[in-house]
Amino acid sequence: MNDSVKIEYHRYTVTRDFSELPDAIRNLPDGQLKSNVWDVLNQYYEGDISKLVTYKGPIAPAFNTTTTNAVQVEVPLSMELLSKLGFIKDVTPFTYNPAFVPPAIYGPQTAIEGGK
Repeated sequence: MNDSVKIEYHRYTVTRDFSELPDAIRNLPDGQLKSNVWDVLNQYYEGDISKLVTYKGPIAPAFNTTTTNAVQVEVPLSMELLSKLGFIKDVTPFTYNPAFVPPAIYGPQTAIEGGK
């Protein structure tokens, strides 16, 4: 792989506890957003809202974070939906050299949480 190729990723901060996700979806006032979320739930989770779980672990060194307590979070919905639901905020786009970390490991379902 060409070392000069850079891939853009985004850094997010978590603004709401993911354990509140099922209730937030059930109580959505925005009918179109609620429909979009349920489309995903039906397609990937057999319509079972209880399957919306997150997994957390230490942040990958390739992200060059200076926050020592940052964690990486695998989330069950797209960053776009989680942002619209008020669970994450995009705080800064950044790039890394894919020669160091295979991009397939860190897909669009990865949020990076800092400061908690």
